[in-house]
Amino acid sequence: MKRSVRTLLTLVLALVFLFSTLQYLQSRREKALGSSTYEEALAIASAPKQTVSQPSSVAEAPAEEPRWVVAPVEAEDPHIKALESMDLAALREVNPDVVGWILIPDTGINYPLMQGQDNDYYLNRTWDRQSNAMGSIFLEHLSSADLTDFNTIVYGHNMNDGSMFAGIREYRNREFREAHPYVYILSDYGVYRYEIFAAYMANVKSNTYGLSFPSETSRRSFLDKALQDSVIDTNLEPETTDRILTLSTCSGAGYSHRWVLQARLKMVLQ
Repeated sequence: MKRSVRTLLTLVLALVFLFSTLQYLQSRREKALGSSTYEEALAIASAPKQTVSQPSSVAEAPAEEPRWVVAPVEAEDPHIKALESMDLAALREVNPDVVGWILIPDTGINYPLMQGQDNDYYLNRTWDRQSNAMGSIFLEHLSSADLTDFNTIVYGHNMNDGSMFAGIREYRNREFREAHPYVYILSDYGVYRYEIFAAYMANVKSNTYGLSFPSETSRRSFLDKALQDSVIDTNLEPETTDRILTLSTCSGAGYSHRWVLQARLKMVLQ
């Protein structure tokens, strides 16, 4: 009887070991395939664009009323120039859901920015729609693809190998934060450079994930709460006229809370 029990236990342990090994190998395979497809995306987007001839003369535009516009970047920024040369149209030939490209230099965050019909599709699909646990970096499906909302939300997994949005967890470290102060997004409307101002743990039902801010009071409340909850201090105080970018990833503290990194796009009256 004892021998049969030992034999059964040995068999069970062997099956558990085999199952765990297969899961590990499958995970390694998925990560390798996911990394490969994002390297391919970078190669496609970075290939030289086809030149398009421009008209010899352009009619002078009529004078416009004063309006809020993105504040110009004072000094030349090589990351902006690099993103300006990328070809979103080439990526859209593979998948029309590509709405842009997101970059935080020297952090590993350098990916196509997707937007699906809901917030589930790209959780487990790469930018070229392959099934993969890495998923994609994707825009909240209700956010405006032109990034003109007061609060634009972008999601990404916190992968153990440091890929996807794992890098935004590093902003607790002061030296890391000071070395990586900007988030860049390329869209059809140009390259935007956002200044990072807050990082904290947020409840998924909190105002951090709000999409409607119809009044200056509601926007001010949103910003004040972000600065209050932030575990970092950048000495930046966004205005209610600025546009906010909220990057969200898993926190390790359960489904109800996420780690977020927030940045502002400075707007000025022109």
